Amino acid sequence: MALQATVNDGALAVQETLIKSQNIQPNSRWCLKKGDLKITVSHHNTYLSGNWSDPGCNAGEVQINKK
Repeated sequence: MALQATVNDGALAVQETLIKSQNIQPNSRWCLKKGDLKITVSHHNTYLSGNWSDPGCNAGEVQINKK
């Protein structure tokens, strides 16, 4: 996936823009997701967390951390 992201008021706004490589199964489709991820730092770790969505797809939650 290719994506675009901007930082605004302590949040990372992320949007997938392009499927760069795929091996999709029959009767399946890709969702290009977007979401706002909150940026936090705690105990020398950086965290991104928030919700993502795409109209017509199930929504979800993402949590990423870097030590």
